[in-house]
Amino acid sequence: MKQPSEMDVLKQLAFDQGIDSGRLFVSGDVVYVMTGEDVTGTVCAVGTPFWCSAVAVCIENKRLAGEIQDAINDPRPSVPHDEVMTRMDGQIADALAMPGIADISNEDETRGD
Repeated sequence: MKQPSEMDVLKQLAFDQGIDSGRLFVSGDVVYVMTGEDVTGTVCAVGTPFWCSAVAVCIENKRLAGEIQDAINDPRPSVPHDEVMTRMDGQIADALAMPGIADISNEDETRGD
């Protein structure tokens, strides 16, 4: 997958830090925080685990957004929630009816898990 832009990573870092992304900038390999016209601190260096984590989040967000858009664009009719739950309840009942499964389920309840 394509690497996110530096701006996308800065936005993610700003979100993680709870600050406005307009306050961050990169100079050399360091991400700095500005207050007004003054540099007031650093966030991280490019390539550090903190930076790489923000890159990974950006990549995952983009992938997830693509999957969501694909689902929205899917021309097939959606399945109503009640129908899905009815199917799931049937599958759960079938699974619990298997020999030994009910015993395992009851053990979990008695342990308080």
